[in-house]
Formats: sequence, C-alpha cells, structure tokens
Amino acid sequence: MKIGFIGLGNMAQAMIGGVLRNHLAVPEEIYGSAKTAETESKVHEMFGITVTGDNLETARQAELLILAVKPQFLEKVIGQISDIDLTGKTILSIAAGKSLAWLEEQFCAPLPFVRAMPNTAGTGSGEGCTGVCYGSRVTPEMKEKRRLSWTVSARRLSFRNV
Repeated sequence: MKIGFIGLGNMAQAMIGGVLRNHLAVPEEIYGSAKTAETESKVHEMFGITVTGDNLETARQAELLILAVKPQFLEKVIGQISDIDLTGKTILSIAAGKSLAWLEEQFCAPLPFVRAMPNTAGTGSGEGCTGVCYGSRVTPEMKEKRRLSWTVSARRLSFRNV
C-alpha cells in the first residue's frame, strides 16, 4: 500500500520510522512533502522515502494519506488537495482539535476519514500509544487493512464519534 505524508515533522518521522522498522511498507511505497526542501531532504536521507516537493503529488500517489501538519496549517493544506480525485483513498489526520465532522466539511466529499492522536514515548523504546477515531465511511475491512500502516506501535485506543 502506498502511504503519503503531508508534513514531515517529528511525528511523521516517528510514524515513518515505525512503519519501516516493522516492515509494514518499504521506502519506495512511502511518499512525503513538507513545507521546506530542507525537511524533505533530511527525511529522504533518513528513510529513503520519495519526497515530492508537492502536496498534490503526495496526495495523488497515496492510498493512505496522512495529514501530519500542525492544526493551524491544516485548512490551507486541505484547500490545496481537495479538488483532486481522492476516491479510494483513506484520509488520516493527526492534527489536534480537528474533528471528523470538521474534516468532512472541509473536503466536501464522501471520503473515509480517520483521526489519530499518536504520541511517542520518551523512553527510547520506539513504542507509543495512539488514540483512534474512525469516520462513518471507514469499513471494518479498511480498518484491518490499514490499521498497521498508521499505528506507531502495537498499542492503540479506539474511540467512536470523537
């Protein structure tokens, strides 16, 4: 499965590292874009993923699109990508304070949305805990297929209607 990250900061880097360490994807299946070329270059060198330099291209390539930007930048990023055909993609946001209803309103499209609140433990163990909330269009099959791709660690908490 192709995974796209819009935003390549610390949390995205932790997630990419977890995906690769657990052999859930190979670098060639991961795409990313960031606000600066410096960040893209750093992440490419760290993990060997494809950096696109373009949020639209990252969105086009991904089956699972992870919006890993700070909440204050999320609306702008959605505006950049919401006009392309996102059919068949799952959109996962890790932005704090942005509800599933808000995401659905911003995209104006019947897409499967997931909100996740990952953290990384400061112990150096590579483990963390992720709270997850699924939108109404996420099927049980989608949950199972994509569950491991976005989980930072094996521990997670699932919530409804958050």
